[in-house]
Amino acid sequence: MDGQICRLLGAEGLMLIPLYEDMQNVGVIAAGINKSQAQSIAIKAEFITLFSREAARALLNIKSAERSTQWQLEDVRENYRSHAKKLAHEASNPLSIIQNYLYLLSERVSGENAHEISIIQDEIDRVGKLLLRLPNIAENTQYNDSGMVDVNSLIIDLGKLFQTGMFALRTINIDFKLDNTIPQISVSQKVDWR
Repeated sequence: MDGQICRLLGAEGLMLIPLYEDMQNVGVIAAGINKSQAQSIAIKAEFITLFSREAARALLNIKSAERSTQWQLEDVRENYRSHAKKLAHEASNPLSIIQNYLYLLSERVSGENAHEISIIQDEIDRVGKLLLRLPNIAENTQYNDSGMVDVNSLIIDLGKLFQTGMFALRTINIDFKLDNTIPQISVSQKVDWR
């Protein structure tokens, strides 16, 4: 095996420098050397020993800093999850009440108004699902809700929503010119949490 490493390094021999600090083995540096270098390296043994201890100390410091950073990051994530769960719980209560009142209201009205209430209920459901996913954002969870959408229906729904709201206050009318030959499209709804 030593011969294979020497051939790989293009050298006649190997110099192995153990890296240790306070009796803790950190690793080994393998260097290829030639016979002519062996004597000059032996003279520098004290320097090489000093170098190996400093290299080991630096590597241990890096490992320690990485562990400390991981612990701090996990603390931040856990703190975020805890606060996000509280927020999701607090926001879910009023959303549930609104959903219940919308259901009762939809039972009393019919036609277009019932459809508009249905749109609002769907959006509240979507907000509720986003709230449930909120505590898991720390794990980089992505929300991906794919499905088929009829573009014309979506445009009509948006038009009704604006017509009965903002546009009605300013007497703005909408005139639709839709293409009924447009097929449904597959959409991926993605939430960017940045």
